[in-house]
Amino acid sequence: MRLFFLSLFFICLAFASNAWGQCTGIYNLRSTGAGISVTITWEDNCPETKYYYFKLKTRESADWSTMSIRKNDSGVQQLHITNLLAFVCYDLRIESCDTTGINRRMTAPTYEQYCQFRLTDYNPQLPCNDPLGIQVNNITRTQAVISWRNETNASQYVVYVRPVGGSITAHPGVSNTRTIPNLRPNTEYEFRIRTFCPNNRMSPYTSWRRFRTN
Repeated sequence: MRLFFLSLFFICLAFASNAWGQCTGIYNLRSTGAGISVTITWEDNCPETKYYYFKLKTRESADWSTMSIRKNDSGVQQLHITNLLAFVCYDLRIESCDTTGINRRMTAPTYEQYCQFRLTDYNPQLPCNDPLGIQVNNITRTQAVISWRNETNASQYVVYVRPVGGSITAHPGVSNTRTIPNLRPNTEYEFRIRTFCPNNRMSPYTSWRRFRTN
């Protein structure tokens, strides 16, 4: 009887391995984006896949945002993501799974693909000057005011702020002054600024600068 169950176990294992051997999982993963949105497309020939689990973050962030979608019946799968930051590099991970949720059971084997995309590329042939004359004033327990000199042809500026060693928040705008709210008291922050100009031009980042809240 014991031998019978062992034999049955190996037969089932071999059957499962053969079934999974017929599929390659996620493939042809690609992204198409412009402005503040991106469309991710991919293909998957595994019938066991029911859902896809996504993790998305900016290149410099340590925090992933997550989402899941159900697999559609067509060969090509698609996800449209909006409200992104222009001119920022993103990392995307996608996993195939047969259920969804925190305690989901991953399809075996787990298929995972990874890609990077940038919504607008930097053209080094068309330079755009980074801000000069940077100052930090009016520092309180919960906010600070960052200012700089206006640059010729600048259409907007983005100030990137984070607690030292923490996650970045972006503060876009057209003016050359930015009030940074919702800071933590007695905490050291660092920031850098980038200029954006017409025709998809942007400057290099300024160097990181630091300040401490009261």
